[in-house]
Amino acid sequence: MQILRNRKELDHLFARMRKKDLQVGLIPTMGSIHEGHLSLVKKSTQNKLFSLATIYINPTQFNDREDYLNYPKEEKKDIEKLSAVNCDALYFPTQEEMYPKGLKSKKTVDEFRNILCDKFRPGHFDGVTTVVESLLRTTHPDHVFFGEKDF
Repeated sequence: MQILRNRKELDHLFARMRKKDLQVGLIPTMGSIHEGHLSLVKKSTQNKLFSLATIYINPTQFNDREDYLNYPKEEKKDIEKLSAVNCDALYFPTQEEMYPKGLKSKKTVDEFRNILCDKFRPGHFDGVTTVVESLLRTTHPDHVFFGEKDF
């Protein structure tokens, strides 16, 4: 599995992939990889896609800074788990790459205000949709795999 730590490495990988005409399956995560994430990688692989997982702990979807700071960071275990299911590449984008104009969320989901998670975590969905949009713009996947919680 290829480990990518910045946009330059990601762009270099995509340049090689374009020559091979490979399609990308994106599996966005915040790390702390579990069976749900692994099932998404397997689904991508079964569909003959180049499986690209991402790990980015998104500060804008946390209301409590302590929750963000205490979010589990298990990079070595995450790499081992993803490698075990034949994930092709793992990208760790930087905060500057995800938020080039600074750490701000866009107001994106007015119809979900005060329901679901947003009822107890105002701005949560704005943070999620902002970072997903950034990942989509950065990785240009052909397919994206989200877990049930994200569905």
